[in-house]
Amino acid sequence: MISDPMWEDSFVKGQIIEDSTFNKYRTILMQINEPIGIFSYPYRMFFFKENEIVPTLILSLEIGMMFGTCALGGHNISEHITYGNADTNMTIEDFKKWALSVAQSEL
Repeated sequence: MISDPMWEDSFVKGQIIEDSTFNKYRTILMQINEPIGIFSYPYRMFFFKENEIVPTLILSLEIGMMFGTCALGGHNISEHITYGNADTNMTIEDFKKWALSVAQSEL
């Protein structure tokens, strides 16, 4: 199981921007305009192993609704990881470049 119990809400509240392949993983890049729980995830990228319905890795631009903090974060099978602070105005192109770079080292 992935460490983000609400990941499926992204597919209800968001819009798929790109569905492609990275190495041997199916990647889905999403834009989400509604909060999920106490976070807003303007951009998320999901990495699925072949024939799996639960992602192996989720990378996100995360904005905390309580304090307005913004970070680049990820969920894997066992934990949430914060990779560093981010700008709320990050473009989807910059997010995608960052996410693929992290995935290169994480997967």
